[in-house]
Amino acid sequence: MTRVSALKRGGRLVYAGAGTSGRIAVQDGAELGPTYDWPSDRIVFVMAGGMQALVESVEGAEDSEAKGAGSDRAGQH
Repeated sequence: MTRVSALKRGGRLVYAGAGTSGRIAVQDGAELGPTYDWPSDRIVFVMAGGMQALVESVEGAEDSEAKGAGSDRAGQH
């Protein structure tokens, strides 16, 4: 199965990131709906440091296995 066929069968896009690159990933994912009519229930964001990391730096979140394993989903759009 290819990634494209999985998406065509209802799969989800999962954006996972940390720090600035994670914030940019969230911005990219947020544009999928208005730009490509992508259903919001098929986008998942996972951000090292959780929701707080979207608006302020959570130093070391990307370097901690324990913090990574326990990270909150930044949002299921």
